[in-house]
Amino acid sequence: MAVDPQTLLDDVGPASLVEMGTLVADLGPRHILEGAPFGTRVIVDVTGMRIEDERLRARMRGTGAADWGSRAAWLNKVQAVMKGRSDGATRIAYRLYELR
Repeated sequence: MAVDPQTLLDDVGPASLVEMGTLVADLGPRHILEGAPFGTRVIVDVTGMRIEDERLRARMRGTGAADWGSRAAWLNKVQAVMKGRSDGATRIAYRLYELR
């Protein structure tokens, strides 16, 4: 017998966003791929990134600095959203929010 979906959600409260900190990425050269299957694509190298939060303070340098190791393993359990903007050339910045 199927359970009414509303019954499953009775004790699920509303979602909330908790500010986590900021992410700033420094951008390198742009690579333009014309004629890709879904149109022109632009790929931008990230040459460095900083995340600042009360639980995490991290810096990555170079395009190969993607391995955070086990120190940030707790981030695998965080569902997050970001809102930010670009300066249009060499930097993007986001505010990070944890969805709870």
